[in-house]
Amino acid sequence: MRVKLLLGAALVLTLLATGSGFTLAQEATPEATVEPFNRIAGPWELSTSLEDVTADSEAFYGQTITLEGVIETIINVKMLVLGEGAVIDNDQVLVVNTSGQDFDLSVTEGQRVQITGVVHPSWAEMNDRVDVNAEATAAAGAIGVEATAEATVEAEIPAAEPTAEATAAGLAGQPLDLAELLAQTTLAGYENHTILELTSTNNIVFVGNLDDVTRTPESYAGREMLLQGVVEELNTGGTFVLSEGALVDNARVLIVFNPAELDANITDGQRVQVFGVLRQQGDADFENDLGTVYPDFDRSLLDNYADLPVMVARFVMPLADTNR
Repeated sequence: MRVKLLLGAALVLTLLATGSGFTLAQEATPEATVEPFNRIAGPWELSTSLEDVTADSEAFYGQTITLEGVIETIINVKMLVLGEGAVIDNDQVLVVNTSGQDFDLSVTEGQRVQITGVVHPSWAEMNDRVDVNAEATAAAGAIGVEATAEATVEAEIPAAEPTAEATAAGLAGQPLDLAELLAQTTLAGYENHTILELTSTNNIVFVGNLDDVTRTPESYAGREMLLQGVVEELNTGGTFVLSEGALVDNARVLIVFNPAELDANITDGQRVQVFGVLRQQGDADFENDLGTVYPDFDRSLLDNYADLPVMVARFVMPLADTNR
């Protein structure tokens, strides 16, 4: 949408209220076809880190990325702070949920999560750009030249194309305007945080800890999560053990996967992350997951792992050696 800039104080208020000049290009989120799991949007690939994004935020503006970190502060049902959880030099971004859906009760402070979203300038930088654009428009008006929002704002930040989410707004809740949502919120202390816009609540996922999960698997049964660890005892028929790779007290979860749908070449000793729902072997939900993802699975492969929690993998992705 193109909005002509008006001179004077009304200019700033109008742009802050509408957010017309500050919506970055976004990618439509693909729908997963596998049931009973929820839709999962991509890319779910840790190609960068909080440190990288906060060190050179402008290089990421408009990009869809996945970041891993700790939920340090929940500001409200639409905003949270994602950080490294470090005592010193703790890099953080402000996550703003414009999906039209509130964070659910499973999103809590202290959780480790991965979030996929679109990178934007901080709220303070957005306001600075409004001030600069207002001055440019005033100068143009003085010499009789008409200036538009496209000329002053869109030249630097491309306008967003309609997204699949916007089209389906009536089904999933009306998507919210980023700048308008920010203008309505007290951001004391977070005005200078780079923003990660969450356009779908399916794009935030819990990262489980193998030790915690194996100590009290009943506490995590039925929960969607990412688990990270080392591949052991790989069987090309569709199983491997995901472990911490430790010599003592080595936490282990059995992973069942469909070899026909595995995109990556997985080998013993490789570090990977697995997405799925943690189950107890033999329960009805495990059988449902198995029947959906891998109906031809040879159940004799479970015989030596009856004591392990199990996850039917929605996907398996190799991890880089770098600790993100």
